[in-house]
Formats: sequence, structure tokens, C-alpha cells
Amino acid sequence: MWRLATDSLPTKQNIARRKIPIDETCSLCEDQQESGMHVIWLCDQAKAVWKSIPSFSRLYQVDYRSSLDLIEAVVEQGSAFTIAFFSTIAWSIWQRRNKIQVQQPSWPLHEIGKRAKELVVEFFDAHAQPTRSQVHRHNTKWTKPPEDYYKANFDAALFENSNWAGIGVVIRDCNGDVMGALSQKIVLPQSIEHAEALAASRAVRFARELSLSNVMFEGDCLRIINAINTKEPCHNLFGHIIEEIRSYTTPLLTCNFQHVRREGNKLAHALARRVVVSADTDVWVEELPADLDDVFNLDLAE
Repeated sequence: MWRLATDSLPTKQNIARRKIPIDETCSLCEDQQESGMHVIWLCDQAKAVWKSIPSFSRLYQVDYRSSLDLIEAVVEQGSAFTIAFFSTIAWSIWQRRNKIQVQQPSWPLHEIGKRAKELVVEFFDAHAQPTRSQVHRHNTKWTKPPEDYYKANFDAALFENSNWAGIGVVIRDCNGDVMGALSQKIVLPQSIEHAEALAASRAVRFARELSLSNVMFEGDCLRIINAINTKEPCHNLFGHIIEEIRSYTTPLLTCNFQHVRREGNKLAHALARRVVVSADTDVWVEELPADLDDVFNLDLAE
């Protein structure tokens, strides 16, 4: 939204301003010059989205001079939800434009409003604060899997100042012995849920690399666990990763995904944060780095 408000989106108009030869015509409507205001608000394809939503359709009664004027009108008339809804639709329209430019699949115009609203509702639900009476504290600890099973714990950690994130995975048998562990540095994803989904995916692939077939997967992000277990199409930004996870588990004889609180996921969390001393990816088979011995022993002692 900041880039739209300051007219700093990499539109064809702004590219031409940098003395780069380019056809400035909008590639969607093939009619007008492609500015930020045009792509997001004035293009016929953008109008088709906005005018399908009554609260935004009314805004076309005013001829706004700039994107900043439009955004100010939204802020003045709307609640936090409306502002988030507007921002998500605007982002979706811009992303659709970018994907069409490189001939990648994109959301159909008639689905953008519905899908954007689902994302905003999901965001507000995830950040809703429970009342004091709803908060229950439980002592949680890591538990061993049943005999002949393995448990793969996974977690992710974000390091926003460094523009990267860490993934941690540890797989243990029914005696609590480590079969394998990894610590992997990745480019900073769009959200913590996106990072957790990548961690879950890496955990499944790691179990397969170790030729394990009966595996319980455990993570502390409830939204990711629920998304995997529903077996329904996932339309979130990380939906394609959920689908990958489901396909990766097909060769396993038995597997399940369950949620655990952070207290029961300490070793995976420590591995995720350990990327600060890692170049890229570290893998250990039947052992752990010495600096995590205390975390490992604490799990078993509890």
C-alpha cells in the first residue's frame, strides 16, 4: 500500500520515467497508460473486481486525482477490516498483473474479491485475542512415539532484519534416540505460517530421505496442522505447499500430523534458530550438534 500511495510501483509508466524504452500501454486493457492508479483502480479489469463489492463500488462516485487520495478515502470511511480488505484486493490485483506478464496461472477476476476476503478473515481470526477465561495453561513436554514409529518435530524461525529464516527438523525413535536432524537457512517467506509450512514439507522429505515409513509429524503452528489434516483444497498463500506435503506423504506406510505447544517442540525450535551459525544447511545422522545436548537431555528428563 505504501508503494501504491507513493506511486513507486514498477509500472510501465514508472519504468519509462527511468529512460528505459517500453510500451507504456496497459497489457490488461490494452488501452490506457499503465500507472499505479490505472492498474489498481481505473483499468476495466480492476473495476470489475471493485464494483462487485458494494462498499468499494460507491467510491467510483468520486474522481480521485491520485492513489493517495483514494487510499485516504478508504481510511476515512472504513474500519480496520475494510482497510485490510481493500489492501488485500489491491495486492491481489497487482499480483495477478505480474503473473499474467510472465504467463503464470492467476486468480480469475470474479474470484479475487472472495479469496481476498477469506485471507483477511483468516488473518483477523488468527490474531483475535482470547478472553482471560479462555486462556488455559498446560504443561507440555515432548513424548516418545509408539514402538516401531518415529516422531519428526519441525519448526521455523524468522530473522526479519537479516531477510532470511531458519527451518529445524529432528526425528527420534520410540526410545527418544535421534535418527536425524537438520538446520536449514531459507529466504524470508511472506509470513510465519508460510515458513512453518515449508518446515513441515522439509520434515516429510527428510523422513523419506532417511527411508522411514511410519512417522508422526509434530509442529507448533496449529493453522498449518489443521490445513494439512482437513484434506480439502487450501486457498491460502501457502496452499501450494500444503498440497506438496500431502503428495510427499503418499509413499509412507503410515503418517499423521499433530499439534504440540512450543514447550514440546524445543529441540526443533533450537535447530531452526541455529541457522545463525550455519552457512546454508547442516544435517546430522544419529547425532546432534554438541551445543544442543542440553535441550535434548531436558526433553528426555521431562
